[in-house]
Amino acid sequence: MPIKGEMKVKLVTAERLRQKGAGCNELIRFKAEWPNGAEITLENLLRAAELDLDLLWWVQNCLPAPLRAALARQMAPLWAALARQVARLIWQLLKEEKG
Repeated sequence: MPIKGEMKVKLVTAERLRQKGAGCNELIRFKAEWPNGAEITLENLLRAAELDLDLLWWVQNCLPAPLRAALARQMAPLWAALARQVARLIWQLLKEEKG
């Protein structure tokens, strides 16, 4: 019996992504890599990231709510750190422009 929030679907297909509203470019890249669909594995998730597929879109549109919530909690400090780094980069670029 699946635990609460566990993924019941273990294969991602282009048709399922299309039904969920994935964009044309995303679907083309997905189908080129996985014409018969892709199992949800770490290797495939990392490959999707390499292909610049929108994993955050997939999370929001395909993962069950409990998994989305757990991911959001764990990502919050990462987003905060990223925002701080972006602020530093902006400041550096502004200083160089005045330069």
